[in-house]
Amino acid sequence: MSRQHHFGRVSAAVKPFAASLSLGLVIGFSVAIAAHLFVSGIRWCEDWRDSVMASDLSSGPISILLPGLCLLVAMGLVLLLRRTAGIQRWQGPADTIDHAHRQTAALNIRQGLASIAASFISLAGGASLGQYGPIVHIGGLLGQM
Repeated sequence: MSRQHHFGRVSAAVKPFAASLSLGLVIGFSVAIAAHLFVSGIRWCEDWRDSVMASDLSSGPISILLPGLCLLVAMGLVLLLRRTAGIQRWQGPADTIDHAHRQTAALNIRQGLASIAASFISLAGGASLGQYGPIVHIGGLLGQM
């Protein structure tokens, strides 16, 4: 077997591996950036709410009403998002897991992005919701796209 033929066979075996590795790095990097922005955005909103409540301006009824007001605004925004996006059912990590096991059940990108936005709005408003479920869904959506 000639040396050039041997390198051609090795190159043919390495190309799919290199392509998979490169694609995995791009998707992983994208998910890491999206997850960081998601959590940082929520933290920023929490810090803002805490600073308003701790300020001298909020000594009085506003310090008591601000958390409820933030939740009401978040609820209104989520309802508006649901209506404008035409969402009948929110997506979550269970849908991502289902898609990973059954390739026939494709994730709806618009529905998934609206679900992630609704999670962000809810968390930013102070709702009791886990942060990492939506991050799993972000990863699944970016991986599918």
